[in-house]
Amino acid sequence: MTMDWPMLQRAALAAVATLLCSCGGGGETPYSALQAPPAQAGVVRPTMQAAAKVTGNVATAIQVFQALTGQAPGNLTLLAYTTQAGTDAPAFASALVSSYAKTSSDTSLALMVLNNLGITASSVPAVNAQGQSEYALLLDALGQLFAYYGPALRGQIILNATRLLANLESDATYGAVAINYNNQTWLNYNYATNAANQSVAVVPVTTANAGTAQSVLSGASATLDASASVAASGSLSYTWTLTSRPTGSSAVLSNASAVKASLVTDVVGSYVASVVVSDGTLTSGAASVSITAAQVHDTGVSASQCYGSGSNTLASCTGSAALALNSAQDGMVGRDVSSASSSDGKLGFSFSAVGSYASTECVKDNLTGLVWEGKTATGDRASSNSYTNYGDSRSADASAYVTTVNAAKLCGYSNWRLPTRDELQALVDYSVASPEPTVDATWLPNTGVSAYWTSSPYLGSSAKAWSVNFANGFVSNNARSGKLLLRLVR
Repeated sequence: MTMDWPMLQRAALAAVATLLCSCGGGGETPYSALQAPPAQAGVVRPTMQAAAKVTGNVATAIQVFQALTGQAPGNLTLLAYTTQAGTDAPAFASALVSSYAKTSSDTSLALMVLNNLGITASSVPAVNAQGQSEYALLLDALGQLFAYYGPALRGQIILNATRLLANLESDATYGAVAINYNNQTWLNYNYATNAANQSVAVVPVTTANAGTAQSVLSGASATLDASASVAASGSLSYTWTLTSRPTGSSAVLSNASAVKASLVTDVVGSYVASVVVSDGTLTSGAASVSITAAQVHDTGVSASQCYGSGSNTLASCTGSAALALNSAQDGMVGRDVSSASSSDGKLGFSFSAVGSYASTECVKDNLTGLVWEGKTATGDRASSNSYTNYGDSRSADASAYVTTVNAAKLCGYSNWRLPTRDELQALVDYSVASPEPTVDATWLPNTGVSAYWTSSPYLGSSAKAWSVNFANGFVSNNARSGKLLLRLVR
């Protein structure tokens, strides 16, 4: 059968071409005889790597069952399926599709199969040179293949995809997925070949999880957390790697063999770190996380708040007296001068709404990429509510409040946290005179004129932590037993 590849032109990526070689009718077609779409100019196809941990008819039975159900077959089921796969693998795969596929939609089937193979938008975050998602293109191509060939050849398509994915451990785009997939196949094989295991089961595979993307201010430290990684058995060891950093950066990872590594950013830009975990038997594919280091805010001091020579009265920054004193005063430089627009907040700042959420729920800082908790006038998230900062989840502690807000999924998020000292101070508008709240009150309403806790410990005493006071912008250390206000960030 000949593939009508012009129909799939927009989906003919290198990875798609490798994973979705065309189907053969009747019996199995050897890899060398599979017809693939013509290579596009400038596209380099991944090299096949012999990496599969399970081979033969038993691998076929497990892999196809895994692609359709996301589970391991029981022992008797595996024995029956292995015999069928050995007789006619494509017919076996097509029969399973008819038995286990829960939908007749080509797109839904493609989504289910890729998910069961471990191919998701998060596991394959790569984009091509045109900025298109590799995952989205693969999903589209697989759906079109199902549609083009019809139900009779769905099994052959899935069979080819599973076998080819197993051989992509060294591929730049699909390597980590292929490693996890082969590990899963191996564990499912061990489960299904045990005569004591008669029912289907989800067998956990050793999988790395690098945590969620972060935004910090340039010069601040980011904590990388792999605690959500999964061990198939035993305990995990961790290997972190800084895979990319902005031009001019000399940043390195600290504690690279711990569950939590740290990175001190040194220039504005994007950093990417990856982690591989091992349980002593299986080693996972790499999971990545991005850290964006943003520019520090302006202070909010305006062009009318400079000092002149011989005077302590604020004056115009463009006046001769101010220029004579110092030509680089705060009100003369910074974002409030270079981006002189107050359409998205006061000069020097930039905020925007998060979807349809009100500013009393959450608001995005466009300069740092951070999303801040909005405060209400009354209720559980009222700006007047105060907390201790022991960090042990006791009642009325900041840590307990974080847990409550995350459980409620404020604005759809469940990764709210206390801000660092630098992050929180970046909100201070030093152009505002005390006792007004020293913030952009339009975007951050209900801000209390008092001190707010941060997550930054005071190195002089473990019983203290840093706070930022929005009555005057002062940064100070306080006893953790004291009750201060809170504003969370993510």
